[in-house]
Amino acid sequence: MMEERGVLIVTDPVGQVVHASRSVENWSGFSVAEAVGAKPGALWGGNMDRSFYESMWKTIAVEKKSFSSRLGNRSKSGKELPSLLTVFPVMESGAAKYFFAMQPAPEAWGAFEAAFAREWPRLSRDPRALAAWIDHWIGTKEEASPHESVAAFIERAFLHPTRERFLDRETDQAAIAAAKLDVRRYAEIFSRYHPAILGYLRRRIDDVLEAEDLAQDVFIKAMNGLSRFQPRNASYKTYLLRIAHHELLNRYRSKAAERRFTEQFRPASSIDRMEDRDALERAVAGLGAGEQEILRAFYVEDRPVAEIAERVGKSENAVKLVLSRSRKRLRDTF
Repeated sequence: MMEERGVLIVTDPVGQVVHASRSVENWSGFSVAEAVGAKPGALWGGNMDRSFYESMWKTIAVEKKSFSSRLGNRSKSGKELPSLLTVFPVMESGAAKYFFAMQPAPEAWGAFEAAFAREWPRLSRDPRALAAWIDHWIGTKEEASPHESVAAFIERAFLHPTRERFLDRETDQAAIAAAKLDVRRYAEIFSRYHPAILGYLRRRIDDVLEAEDLAQDVFIKAMNGLSRFQPRNASYKTYLLRIAHHELLNRYRSKAAERRFTEQFRPASSIDRMEDRDALERAVAGLGAGEQEILRAFYVEDRPVAEIAERVGKSENAVKLVLSRSRKRLRDTF
């Protein structure tokens, strides 16, 4: 992957970021995911006085000219972030469709400022000149067609890939908003992401049923926290994977604690072990007849879920659910 030598930002007409180059994180501490959809003033900007921003917006939005200035921003960690802002409006049908901002590496600021003041009128009209300019100062290697407008070049080279990258986030926001109004709509989110979450857990847990139990717990926790969830950076899938990872860590910790307990308090005699087995048998006897049949078929007879489902006249998912609930009840009892 090519290393970029500067930062490139594209915003919509109201100043919301629609594209940020990968180098934005090294520069500001904010990831591309955090930048896209936000306004620079809410992230690293907003540190100059009001008159500065009024002058900037008057120049680029009203007068439709370029604007260039050195200013003081703040990184995500709160450190001072000396910055060079060079921005010009990308026009279409007489109106500003986008605002295009660039900042090269600090050692090139002097030469860049002088060249920008001289070249921006041509850059704002000629897509091939703009592509060559970006490659020279930033190093993106994008090329423009002589048959496309500057706006079309920016959309194809920068905006479309960014939209595709964050398409899941936009889809998630709509689904989450619907589920907050009607929790039954959460089934759509479950259907979309359950295979990925279960796959993540299955690659780390040998026991299929335990992985399914854990996946169920992940979605229950996520659904219970739905009212507090605010879409910010990555997709909801990433959020669910974080919960799954946390559940895995808890599982490993509990397993380790269980092993330590077993080793420390191992039954001293066969009588103790027999009493343990009797307690287990009593717990199993407390389950319903259908649950007992499924448990014995799976754990004692070692029958596959599909065969058990056919035997008891239930779906495979229903059998798995019975096994899951029965195990939990036994754990609580025994």
